[in-house]
Amino acid sequence: MVCIVSGIGLLLGLGYLNTVPQPPLSTIQFVMLYGGIGLIVWGLGGGWPGLTALLRSEPALTRNEILALLAILVLAFGLRLWRLEDSIRVLVDELNPINEILHLWDNPRLPILEPIQPYSPFPRVFAAWGAAAASQFGHTLWALRLPSVVVGTLTVGVVYFLGRSLFTGKTALMAALLLATIPLHLHFSRINALHVADPLVGSLAVWFLVGALRSNQHMAWTLSGAALGLTQYFYEGGRLLFPGLVAVWLLLKLLHQPQNWQQWRRGLMIWCVTAVIVAAPVYITLSQFQEPAAARLNQNLPPADYLYALLTARPGSNAFQWLGQHLLNPLLLFISQPDTGVFYGGDQPLILLVLLPAFFAGLFWAGKVSSGRMLLLWFALTWAGNLLLADSALASRYVVVLPAVVLLLALGITSVATHLKVKQRDTLAWGYVVACCLIQVIYYFGPHLDTFNRQIRPDRRDAYDAILRTADLPPGTRIYLVQPPPTMTETYARTFLRYVAPDLEIYFVDDVRGLDWEQLAGPVAFFVPRDAAETIALLNQHFDLQPPQDTPYFVPAETYRLYRPTFH
Repeated sequence: MVCIVSGIGLLLGLGYLNTVPQPPLSTIQFVMLYGGIGLIVWGLGGGWPGLTALLRSEPALTRNEILALLAILVLAFGLRLWRLEDSIRVLVDELNPINEILHLWDNPRLPILEPIQPYSPFPRVFAAWGAAAASQFGHTLWALRLPSVVVGTLTVGVVYFLGRSLFTGKTALMAALLLATIPLHLHFSRINALHVADPLVGSLAVWFLVGALRSNQHMAWTLSGAALGLTQYFYEGGRLLFPGLVAVWLLLKLLHQPQNWQQWRRGLMIWCVTAVIVAAPVYITLSQFQEPAAARLNQNLPPADYLYALLTARPGSNAFQWLGQHLLNPLLLFISQPDTGVFYGGDQPLILLVLLPAFFAGLFWAGKVSSGRMLLLWFALTWAGNLLLADSALASRYVVVLPAVVLLLALGITSVATHLKVKQRDTLAWGYVVACCLIQVIYYFGPHLDTFNRQIRPDRRDAYDAILRTADLPPGTRIYLVQPPPTMTETYARTFLRYVAPDLEIYFVDDVRGLDWEQLAGPVAFFVPRDAAETIALLNQHFDLQPPQDTPYFVPAETYRLYRPTFH
């Protein structure tokens, strides 16, 4: 009881302190958040006896299963870490987390649950992980993206345990291996994107709920409720999807087996109470700031009169045809058309052609078993939620459903394999999975990244590479970016530079003839386009220029040459 009361006090206190003018240090706020969740889980879950009872109720892993899972996790971590900084040498909407990292460094009392405005109205939990990584490992893209690498790798492990609870160990291993290599999850595990946290906490909530329904252990109910509450701390896709998913799934189970109500009643109460308490600080803060719980949904909803016109459109009209295409686009995104957004891009659908037979087989066989129907529900609710938005087929919005997708793929493969009348059917199934995974990795690190890097650089010149190269310049250097690209502002560049090298200054210059040459004293650096012969000639008139430095990185755009003068 002491743990429960203390945990509630810490979490409710955190929600209140995030609304006062002078909250405590953000470090203390995070201690309150993590400590409160831990105390709630420990108290409502029954403490050590509850944990040991839960562990005894779970089927033990064999030595081979442990080794196979570890190998997959090492593979997942290695793929996400390999060339993390230079394979995507550009910010993929990562200035928002950089801004929050800077705010956390600037203000040690920043409210960690205050919604970030205007483009990312979510708590600063994920941003704080990035701040911690950058403080520990340096102000680099590698450190900025490291939390996504860790979260993505952990999700692979959770999907294994979820698959093992729903199906068989073989299906679970196949699903984990497929998630470790599927391009969309690889991509979002290699950039600092809040979306990657949703499938981790959501899969945890579903996995522990599956265990709770089977064993009725208080600790399983509590852990599921805590994970469900944590879905409210990350991206809005998970915030909206997972409460609805588990609620509908539980309702269907109770309608199908109403006799289980008496057995599950106490556990369901613990589950609900835990989820509400863990999520409460977010909503206390939102209510105090008078912010909506679904800000991004509100921003992307079409006008009400437009929706009404679509839903009442007559067959054969342009509006009716658009509505039909809008309904089909999410499925087409998975099976036939590439992403049209800037986060993922590429020229292939989310599921590569080689895996489409497994996907359709998984959809078929999932309808035959209760556990498979939960995956169909997961997929259907994600689909339905995206239909509410103006664009129903952006890849970034489907990261949240990837655990269900890879489990469907693995279920399709194992189900078909069991019906093969050959002795080597397991070998054939694993051979197919390994071949598909190899193709996925080759595709992602080859054609996909080549295409993506061209798509995300609409400008002729690449200023991102230039800013990243400034990290090697002496402190106090003033940097002049000559003929900057039109899609990057000086404010944007200064924010990015402040993360990379906070003791440097950058200025955009269209024409160096406007510079006050007499004021250019001290360390100065010029990033100049290769074809700017007149600019280089002017610099040579005023300075003794050191040999120009080209970027050592491969960048699929025109890069800037670095000129560092030696003063007369």
